[in-house]
Formats: sequence, C-alpha cells, structure tokens
Amino acid sequence: KYSDIGYLIGENTAGICGEINLMTLPSGQQVYFTGAKYNSIAGSTGYYFIKGVTPHVQIKNSVSNIKKNIDLPYECAIKYFQ
Repeated sequence: KYSDIGYLIGENTAGICGEINLMTLPSGQQVYFTGAKYNSIAGSTGYYFIKGVTPHVQIKNSVSNIKKNIDLPYECAIKYFQ
C-alpha cells in the first residue's frame, strides 16, 4: 500500500508477521494475502506488531455471508479490477 504497488481490500492486516497465501483470480491477476496472526512468546501483541496495514477499501465479511457463499472483499476486488 505505502509503495503504491498494490491495492488492499478487506480488513486491517494482522501485523508484521503472517504466512503469505496466493490466489489467482479468474482474470488471471494474482491476490496475495495473509491468513494468520502471530503473538509474542508471552502471548501479547505488543507495539512491535503495531496494528497492521489499513486497506484502501475496508470491507468486513461476516459468517452469515460466507454461509451464503457471499465474499464481499472478493466481490469488491473483482469490481475494482474489471
């Protein structure tokens, strides 16, 4: 986000750590995201984890939407990249 090499859609990132996942969209474009949050050995998320990166477009999905096969961040990304 801060280097203007990507466009973030969804919720704040978990912080400075996370396993990177890759998904290829039907258009052929690739989306990278983290699906994990890590705590310190003591179990806290001190300042070194900061607060993550705030996306350009904040969209929060819900369990009820997922149960209905609705993925709001994904749908927003598809619209953005069309």
